[in-house]
Amino acid sequence: MIVEEPYHRPTCSSRNLSTKSLILQQHLSHNMDHHTSVCNWVGVSCASSIGESNTLNLTNMNLTGTVLHNWEISRFYLSGSLPENICRHFPNLEVLYLTSNEFFGQIPSSIDECRCLQNLSLSINRFSGNIPRSIGNLTRLRMLYLGGNNLEGEIPSEIGNLLSLEIFAAQNMSLVGPMPASILNLSSLKEIYLYNNSISGSIPSNIGACSNLQKLSLSFNRFNGFIPRSIGNLTKLEEIYLGDNDVEGKLLHLII
Repeated sequence: MIVEEPYHRPTCSSRNLSTKSLILQQHLSHNMDHHTSVCNWVGVSCASSIGESNTLNLTNMNLTGTVLHNWEISRFYLSGSLPENICRHFPNLEVLYLTSNEFFGQIPSSIDECRCLQNLSLSINRFSGNIPRSIGNLTRLRMLYLGGNNLEGEIPSEIGNLLSLEIFAAQNMSLVGPMPASILNLSSLKEIYLYNNSISGSIPSNIGACSNLQKLSLSFNRFNGFIPRSIGNLTKLEEIYLGDNDVEGKLLHLII
């Protein structure tokens, strides 16, 4: 069944994310009932005051193929690959979790039309191609999880536009090229996970500018050169992993 909902131009709120977000269970048949409000569907969370769907969570559903091809949520179609117009049909999304499924194809370049997104997790799927540069337009993002896919190419420098970003996870893939220096614009960053890629070049010398960094994992890459002395400025650092690279220097001396 298709549920017709009025189209609303996205109006992002500065409020905190709703605590009413639901985790999808294994039974989705209730979501096909056209007599049921979208706000009562499993995995959908609505702003209580206006009844607009703004959160979709499909974590650990083991979704494959086109199992959701005919499932529509506020004109938001899901199938084996994410449609290019995904955000046009669900523009008010603040939280989108598609973790641990079998989604494939490229991440739509139009993902930036979901301009209200604060948390985006596409990890542990089969997405391929490059990380779209348009992700850099999602300036409200606080958490970005992309790891465990078949993504390749370089990390786009536009990631440095995400000034509210706190967690950036792009591990266990085939990323190459240098770690973009623009990431160091992100003073709000608390956790960076880039391990198990083929990222090369030196660790940016001014990484110490990420003053709130607590966890840094760059192991199993192709970094070379010296460990930057500015790491010693990361006074909030709790965990650091640089193993299985070609870097030189005495880390302990820098962080004491």
